[in-house]
Amino acid sequence: STGWVEPARGSHPMRSFVDMSDGKNGFGVMTKGLFEYEAYEDKDHTLGVTLLRGCSIKQPVGENKNELPDPGIQCLGLQKYEYAVYPHAGTWKDAGMLRSAARYQVPVRCVMSGRGSGELAHSASLFGLTNPNLQVTCVKRAEDASGFIVRLFNPLDGEQEARFFFGFPLKKAALCRMDESEIRKLSSRKGLVIDRVGCKKIKTYKFVL
Repeated sequence: STGWVEPARGSHPMRSFVDMSDGKNGFGVMTKGLFEYEAYEDKDHTLGVTLLRGCSIKQPVGENKNELPDPGIQCLGLQKYEYAVYPHAGTWKDAGMLRSAARYQVPVRCVMSGRGSGELAHSASLFGLTNPNLQVTCVKRAEDASGFIVRLFNPLDGEQEARFFFGFPLKKAALCRMDESEIRKLSSRKGLVIDRVGCKKIKTYKFVL
């Protein structure tokens, strides 16, 4: 950052986890509500996660730096944080860090309900996805109420297969744009839908039961 108005910082943003690895062994940190990390170039290979930042704002004016008043910039009071450490073998890809971080951030919820007169089996799933490398980011009702939307992405460098299976009869499957308008229909055989997801790509699907 030589010559820059503002020197570059060593910290970087993160969404759900940060991981360091030498290819054989790794160490991950999964967080809830903490979005910044820094990997230090020291002999211990220190990994830092920002918990709380308090600072004054300095604005360069010519060769001088004037401090700007900003009441409330310091987060005073008791602070609580939650994070999990995850030592593992191999790289973050080998350890399935994205999947583990998603489970950590959005755990399974248990809900008790009364006796009903429905026809569901004692155990059933709306749908399943067999490829653990694909990350589901959204399951919601379609905006036109015609079915439900599943959005996922492929974080890896190679193409991945998306293989969906359903616990209920499937009437229709379609690939959609982000605005849920349909691009093309997908074939379904015995409740199984198969598609390909390119590297670093996001895809949106609509399913009608």
